[in-house]
Amino acid sequence: MQEKHKNIIKKDLLLIGAGHSHIEVLKYLANLKPKGLRITLVTNDTQSTYSGMVPGYIEGVYNWNQINIDIVKLCFYYKINLIIGQVTRISGKKKRVFLKNRPFLEFDILSINTGISSSSSKIIGAKKNALSLKPISGINKTINVLLKNKNKNIVIVGAGAAGVEVALALSQRFKSNNLKKNIILVCKKDKILSDYPGGVSTKLTKELLNKKVEIIYNSVVTKVNKNNLVINNTKVITNCCSVLATNAAAPDIYKKSDLTLSSKGFILVTNTLQTKSFSNIFASGDIADIENNSLKKAGVYAVKQAYTLKKNILKLYSKKSLINYYPQKTYLSLIGTTNKNAIANKGIFTLK
Repeated sequence: MQEKHKNIIKKDLLLIGAGHSHIEVLKYLANLKPKGLRITLVTNDTQSTYSGMVPGYIEGVYNWNQINIDIVKLCFYYKINLIIGQVTRISGKKKRVFLKNRPFLEFDILSINTGISSSSSKIIGAKKNALSLKPISGINKTINVLLKNKNKNIVIVGAGAAGVEVALALSQRFKSNNLKKNIILVCKKDKILSDYPGGVSTKLTKELLNKKVEIIYNSVVTKVNKNNLVINNTKVITNCCSVLATNAAAPDIYKKSDLTLSSKGFILVTNTLQTKSFSNIFASGDIADIENNSLKKAGVYAVKQAYTLKKNILKLYSKKSLINYYPQKTYLSLIGTTNKNAIANKGIFTLK
Protein backbone atom coordinates (compact mmCIF):
# COMPACT_ATOMS: atom_id res chain seq x y z
CA MET A 1 0.00 0.00 0.00
CA GLN A 2 1.33 3.42 -0.94
CA GLU A 3 1.88 5.95 1.84
CA LYS A 4 -0.45 8.97 1.61
CA HIS A 5 1.16 12.32 0.98
CA LYS A 6 1.12 14.50 4.10
CA ASN A 7 2.07 17.82 2.55
CA ILE A 8 -0.31 18.29 -0.34
CA ILE A 9 -0.38 21.95 -1.45
CA LYS A 10 -3.94 23.27 -1.21
CA LYS A 11 -3.36 27.01 -1.46
CA ASP A 12 -0.56 29.40 -2.44
CA LEU A 13 0.10 32.44 -0.26
CA LEU A 14 2.22 35.06 -1.99
CA LEU A 15 3.84 37.84 0.02
CA ILE A 16 5.08 40.79 -2.05
CA GLY A 17 7.64 42.91 -0.22
CA ALA A 18 9.71 42.33 2.91
CA GLY A 19 8.38 45.28 4.90
CA HIS A 20 7.79 45.51 8.66
CA SER A 21 4.39 43.78 8.47
CA HIS A 22 5.54 40.85 6.35
CA ILE A 23 8.54 40.03 8.53
CA GLU A 24 6.11 39.33 11.38
CA VAL A 25 3.63 37.47 9.14
CA LEU A 26 6.39 35.28 7.77
CA LYS A 27 7.64 34.27 11.22
CA TYR A 28 4.13 33.70 12.57
CA LEU A 29 2.93 31.44 9.76
CA ALA A 30 6.23 29.58 9.46
CA ASN A 31 6.04 28.64 13.14
CA LEU A 32 2.39 27.53 12.86
CA LYS A 33 2.98 25.58 9.64
CA PRO A 34 -0.65 25.61 8.36
CA LYS A 35 -1.25 22.34 6.51
CA GLY A 36 -1.51 22.70 2.76
CA LEU A 37 -0.43 26.36 2.66
CA ARG A 38 2.64 27.10 0.55
CA ILE A 39 4.25 30.45 1.41
CA THR A 40 6.38 32.39 -1.07
CA LEU A 41 8.03 35.75 -0.48
CA VAL A 42 8.80 37.98 -3.48
CA THR A 43 11.16 40.90 -2.90
CA ASN A 44 13.51 42.93 -5.08
CA ASP A 45 16.25 43.00 -2.43
CA THR A 46 18.04 40.47 -0.27
CA GLN A 47 17.82 42.75 2.78
CA SER A 48 15.03 44.46 4.71
CA THR A 49 15.97 47.81 6.24
CA TYR A 50 14.57 48.84 9.62
CA SER A 51 13.42 52.44 9.12
CA GLY A 52 13.77 53.44 12.77
CA MET A 53 17.55 52.97 12.63
CA VAL A 54 18.15 54.82 9.34
CA PRO A 55 18.95 58.23 10.94
CA GLY A 56 21.47 56.50 13.21
CA TYR A 57 23.03 54.86 10.17
CA ILE A 58 23.26 58.22 8.37
CA GLU A 59 24.88 59.79 11.43
CA GLY A 60 27.40 56.93 11.61
CA VAL A 61 26.16 55.26 14.81
CA TYR A 62 25.33 51.99 13.00
CA ASN A 63 26.79 50.29 9.95
CA TRP A 64 24.60 49.05 7.09
CA ASN A 65 24.47 45.41 8.24
CA GLN A 66 23.30 46.42 11.72
CA ILE A 67 20.11 48.02 10.43
CA ASN A 68 19.13 45.26 8.01
CA ILE A 69 17.54 41.82 8.20
CA ASP A 70 19.09 39.23 5.90
CA ILE A 71 16.04 37.98 3.98
CA VAL A 72 17.87 35.01 2.43
CA LYS A 73 18.93 33.68 5.82
CA LEU A 74 15.50 34.39 7.32
CA CYS A 75 13.65 32.47 4.60
CA PHE A 76 16.15 29.60 4.75
CA TYR A 77 15.70 29.36 8.52
CA TYR A 78 11.90 29.32 8.32
CA LYS A 79 11.80 27.16 5.16
CA ILE A 80 9.96 29.84 3.16
CA ASN A 81 10.19 29.98 -0.63
CA LEU A 82 12.04 33.12 -1.74
CA ILE A 83 12.05 34.81 -5.14
CA ILE A 84 14.28 37.84 -5.73
CA GLY A 85 12.53 39.72 -8.48
CA GLN A 86 10.83 42.94 -9.52
CA VAL A 87 7.04 42.99 -9.69
CA THR A 88 5.72 44.81 -12.77
CA ARG A 89 1.95 44.27 -12.48
CA ILE A 90 -0.73 42.50 -10.43
CA SER A 91 -3.90 40.95 -11.81
CA GLY A 92 -6.34 40.27 -9.01
CA LYS A 93 -8.91 39.00 -11.48
CA LYS A 94 -6.56 36.36 -12.91
CA LYS A 95 -4.77 35.80 -9.56
CA ARG A 96 -1.39 36.47 -11.12
CA VAL A 97 1.67 38.54 -10.25
CA PHE A 98 3.89 39.53 -13.17
CA LEU A 99 7.66 39.85 -12.76
CA LYS A 100 10.40 41.48 -14.83
CA ASN A 101 12.27 38.88 -16.92
CA ARG A 102 10.54 36.01 -15.09
CA PRO A 103 7.38 33.92 -15.58
CA PHE A 104 4.28 35.16 -13.76
CA LEU A 105 3.30 33.69 -10.39
CA GLU A 106 -0.18 32.47 -9.48
CA PHE A 107 -1.71 32.87 -6.03
CA ASP A 108 -4.76 32.00 -3.99
CA ILE A 109 -4.04 34.59 -1.29
CA LEU A 110 -1.88 37.66 -1.85
CA SER A 111 -0.46 40.18 0.62
CA ILE A 112 1.33 43.39 -0.36
CA ASN A 113 3.77 45.21 1.94
CA THR A 114 6.12 47.10 -0.35
CA GLY A 115 7.97 50.35 -0.01
CA ILE A 116 7.04 53.79 -1.28
CA SER A 117 8.90 56.51 -3.16
CA SER A 118 9.51 60.20 -2.53
CA SER A 119 7.15 62.20 -4.72
CA SER A 120 8.84 63.87 -7.69
CA SER A 121 6.01 64.30 -10.18
CA LYS A 122 5.66 68.06 -9.66
CA ILE A 123 9.38 68.84 -9.88
CA ILE A 124 10.91 69.01 -13.36
CA GLY A 125 14.04 66.86 -13.61
CA ALA A 126 13.79 65.47 -10.07
CA LYS A 127 13.38 61.84 -11.09
CA LYS A 128 16.54 61.99 -13.20
CA ASN A 129 18.77 64.35 -11.22
CA ALA A 130 17.81 64.09 -7.53
CA LEU A 131 18.63 61.47 -4.92
CA SER A 132 15.78 60.14 -2.78
CA LEU A 133 15.22 59.04 0.82
CA LYS A 134 12.56 56.54 -0.29
CA PRO A 135 12.48 53.65 -0.70
CA ILE A 136 14.66 53.16 2.36
CA SER A 137 16.26 50.06 0.86
CA GLY A 138 18.27 52.43 -1.35
CA ILE A 139 19.41 54.78 1.41
CA ASN A 140 22.87 53.15 1.52
CA LYS A 141 23.60 54.17 -2.08
CA THR A 142 22.21 57.66 -1.45
CA ILE A 143 24.48 58.29 1.54
CA ASN A 144 27.55 56.93 -0.25
CA VAL A 145 26.89 59.34 -3.14
CA LEU A 146 26.51 62.28 -0.73
CA LEU A 147 29.79 61.44 1.03
CA LYS A 148 31.69 61.26 -2.28
CA ASN A 149 29.89 64.11 -4.04
CA LYS A 150 32.12 67.12 -4.75
CA ASN A 151 29.34 69.73 -4.69
CA LYS A 152 29.59 72.20 -1.82
CA ASN A 153 25.84 72.38 -1.10
CA ILE A 154 23.50 69.54 -0.11
CA VAL A 155 19.87 70.62 -0.60
CA ILE A 156 17.15 68.58 1.12
CA VAL A 157 13.74 69.12 -0.44
CA GLY A 158 11.03 68.75 2.21
CA ALA A 159 10.93 69.84 5.85
CA GLY A 160 8.85 67.09 7.41
CA ALA A 161 10.18 64.65 10.02
CA ALA A 162 12.32 62.76 7.48
CA GLY A 163 13.90 65.86 5.98
CA VAL A 164 14.67 67.42 9.36
CA GLU A 165 16.08 64.24 10.87
CA VAL A 166 18.26 63.52 7.84
CA ALA A 167 19.56 67.12 7.76
CA LEU A 168 20.68 66.81 11.38
CA ALA A 169 22.19 63.34 10.89
CA LEU A 170 24.07 64.42 7.76
CA SER A 171 25.50 67.48 9.51
CA GLN A 172 26.95 65.21 12.18
CA ARG A 173 28.27 62.70 9.61
CA PHE A 174 29.96 65.43 7.58
CA LYS A 175 31.53 66.83 10.73
CA SER A 176 32.85 63.40 11.76
CA ASN A 177 34.29 62.88 8.26
CA ASN A 178 35.81 66.38 8.12
CA LEU A 179 33.70 67.24 5.08
CA LYS A 180 32.94 70.93 4.68
CA LYS A 181 29.51 71.02 3.07
CA ASN A 182 26.55 73.35 3.49
CA ILE A 183 23.20 71.71 4.25
CA ILE A 184 20.14 73.59 3.04
CA LEU A 185 16.59 72.56 3.98
CA VAL A 186 13.82 73.76 1.66
CA CYS A 187 10.46 74.20 3.43
CA LYS A 188 7.30 75.00 1.47
CA LYS A 189 5.57 76.60 4.49
CA ASP A 190 6.51 79.25 7.03
CA LYS A 191 7.67 76.64 9.57
CA ILE A 192 9.17 73.18 9.53
CA LEU A 193 7.23 70.09 10.69
CA SER A 194 3.87 71.72 10.01
CA ASP A 195 2.03 68.48 10.92
CA TYR A 196 3.45 68.56 14.46
CA PRO A 197 2.63 70.79 17.46
CA GLY A 198 4.36 74.19 17.55
CA GLY A 199 6.72 73.11 20.33
CA VAL A 200 8.24 70.40 18.14
CA SER A 201 8.85 72.84 15.30
CA THR A 202 10.39 75.41 17.63
CA LYS A 203 12.77 72.94 19.31
CA LEU A 204 13.92 71.39 16.05
CA THR A 205 14.36 74.74 14.33
CA LYS A 206 16.78 75.59 17.12
CA GLU A 207 18.59 72.26 16.68
CA LEU A 208 18.97 72.86 12.94
CA LEU A 209 20.33 76.36 13.41
CA ASN A 210 22.78 75.09 16.04
CA LYS A 211 24.03 72.58 13.45
CA LYS A 212 24.33 75.45 10.93
CA VAL A 213 21.65 74.02 8.66
CA GLU A 214 20.14 76.76 6.52
CA ILE A 215 16.34 76.77 6.23
CA ILE A 216 14.60 78.38 3.27
CA TYR A 217 10.91 79.00 4.07
CA ASN A 218 7.84 79.47 1.86
CA SER A 219 9.66 77.86 -1.02
CA VAL A 220 8.80 75.22 -3.60
CA VAL A 221 11.45 73.49 -5.68
CA THR A 222 10.27 73.66 -9.29
CA LYS A 223 13.22 72.20 -11.20
CA VAL A 224 16.26 70.03 -10.45
CA ASN A 225 19.29 69.94 -12.72
CA LYS A 226 22.45 67.89 -12.30
CA ASN A 227 24.34 70.48 -10.23
CA ASN A 228 21.71 73.07 -9.34
CA LEU A 229 18.03 73.50 -8.53
CA VAL A 230 15.43 76.20 -9.02
CA ILE A 231 13.12 77.49 -6.26
CA ASN A 232 9.79 79.22 -7.03
CA ASN A 233 10.83 79.33 -10.72
CA THR A 234 13.29 82.16 -9.94
CA LYS A 235 15.93 81.51 -7.28
CA VAL A 236 18.78 79.17 -8.27
CA ILE A 237 21.02 77.27 -5.86
CA THR A 238 24.21 76.31 -7.67
CA ASN A 239 26.96 73.77 -6.96
CA CYS A 240 24.50 71.48 -5.18
CA CYS A 241 23.35 67.89 -4.85
CA SER A 242 19.59 67.52 -4.34
CA VAL A 243 17.88 65.01 -2.02
CA LEU A 244 14.13 64.41 -2.04
CA ALA A 245 12.40 64.17 1.35
CA THR A 246 9.02 64.94 -0.16
CA ASN A 247 5.61 63.39 0.47
CA ALA A 248 5.10 59.67 -0.13
CA ALA A 249 4.23 58.37 -3.58
CA ALA A 250 3.16 54.88 -4.63
CA PRO A 251 5.18 52.90 -7.22
CA ASP A 252 3.80 52.95 -10.77
CA ILE A 253 3.10 49.19 -10.79
CA TYR A 254 -0.19 49.73 -8.93
CA LYS A 255 -1.49 52.09 -11.62
CA LYS A 256 -0.99 49.23 -14.08
CA SER A 257 -2.84 46.74 -11.85
CA ASP A 258 -6.57 46.18 -11.30
CA LEU A 259 -6.57 47.09 -7.60
CA THR A 260 -8.75 49.93 -6.33
CA LEU A 261 -6.55 52.88 -5.34
CA SER A 262 -7.14 55.82 -3.01
CA SER A 263 -7.19 59.40 -4.27
CA LYS A 264 -3.46 59.57 -3.45
CA GLY A 265 -2.63 56.47 -5.48
CA PHE A 266 -2.16 53.96 -2.65
CA ILE A 267 -3.96 50.60 -2.39
CA LEU A 268 -7.36 51.14 -0.74
CA VAL A 269 -8.16 48.62 1.99
CA THR A 270 -10.85 48.05 4.63
CA ASN A 271 -10.24 47.65 8.36
CA THR A 272 -9.58 43.94 7.79
CA LEU A 273 -6.67 45.07 5.54
CA GLN A 274 -8.38 43.39 2.57
CA THR A 275 -8.36 45.40 -0.64
CA LYS A 276 -11.58 46.96 -1.83
CA SER A 277 -11.19 45.10 -5.11
CA PHE A 278 -10.54 41.52 -3.99
CA SER A 279 -11.17 39.82 -0.64
CA ASN A 280 -8.22 37.44 -1.17
CA ILE A 281 -5.71 40.30 -1.50
CA PHE A 282 -4.36 42.18 1.53
CA ALA A 283 -2.20 45.31 1.76
CA SER A 284 -0.51 46.93 4.75
CA GLY A 285 2.05 49.53 5.78
CA ASP A 286 2.88 52.63 3.74
CA ILE A 287 1.50 51.22 0.50
CA ALA A 288 -2.02 50.96 1.93
CA ASP A 289 -4.63 53.62 2.65
CA ILE A 290 -7.39 52.48 5.01
CA GLU A 291 -10.88 53.48 3.96
CA ASN A 292 -12.24 56.47 5.93
CA ASN A 293 -8.88 56.96 7.71
CA SER A 294 -6.16 59.50 7.04
CA LEU A 295 -2.95 58.11 8.51
CA LYS A 296 0.59 59.39 8.26
CA LYS A 297 3.06 57.15 6.47
CA ALA A 298 4.79 55.97 9.65
CA GLY A 299 6.41 52.63 10.41
CA VAL A 300 4.49 52.32 13.67
CA TYR A 301 1.31 51.55 11.73
CA ALA A 302 2.96 48.82 9.68
CA VAL A 303 4.24 47.18 12.86
CA LYS A 304 0.82 47.37 14.55
CA GLN A 305 -0.98 46.14 11.44
CA ALA A 306 1.15 42.99 11.40
CA TYR A 307 -0.98 41.42 14.17
CA THR A 308 -4.23 41.90 12.26
CA LEU A 309 -2.64 40.89 8.96
CA LYS A 310 -1.16 37.60 10.16
CA LYS A 311 -4.39 36.63 11.93
CA ASN A 312 -6.58 37.50 8.96
CA ILE A 313 -4.46 35.67 6.39
CA LEU A 314 -4.76 32.53 8.50
CA LYS A 315 -8.49 33.12 9.14
CA LEU A 316 -9.16 33.56 5.42
CA TYR A 317 -7.28 30.35 4.67
CA SER A 318 -9.22 28.56 7.42
CA LYS A 319 -12.54 30.09 6.26
CA LYS A 320 -13.14 31.89 9.56
CA SER A 321 -14.43 35.40 10.31
CA LEU A 322 -11.79 38.09 10.03
CA ILE A 323 -10.91 40.72 12.65
CA ASN A 324 -10.63 44.50 12.23
CA TYR A 325 -7.62 46.75 12.63
CA TYR A 326 -8.29 50.07 14.34
CA PRO A 327 -5.37 52.52 14.16
CA GLN A 328 -4.24 54.22 17.33
CA LYS A 329 -5.10 57.92 17.58
CA THR A 330 -1.63 58.99 18.75
CA TYR A 331 1.81 57.46 18.80
CA LEU A 332 5.24 58.29 20.18
CA SER A 333 7.33 60.08 17.58
CA LEU A 334 11.09 60.28 18.14
CA ILE A 335 13.06 62.66 15.95
CA GLY A 336 16.78 62.20 16.43
CA THR A 337 18.93 65.27 17.01
CA THR A 338 22.26 63.32 16.93
CA ASN A 339 24.64 62.45 19.77
CA LYS A 340 22.10 60.04 21.32
CA ASN A 341 19.51 62.79 21.80
CA ALA A 342 16.01 63.14 20.38
CA ILE A 343 12.86 65.21 20.51
CA ALA A 344 9.95 63.05 21.72
CA ASN A 345 6.35 63.91 20.89
CA LYS A 346 3.05 62.21 21.62
CA GLY A 347 -0.14 64.21 21.26
CA ILE A 348 0.32 67.51 23.05
CA PHE A 349 3.39 66.36 25.01
CA THR A 350 6.88 67.23 23.75
CA LEU A 351 10.24 66.90 25.46
CA LYS A 352 13.93 66.50 24.64
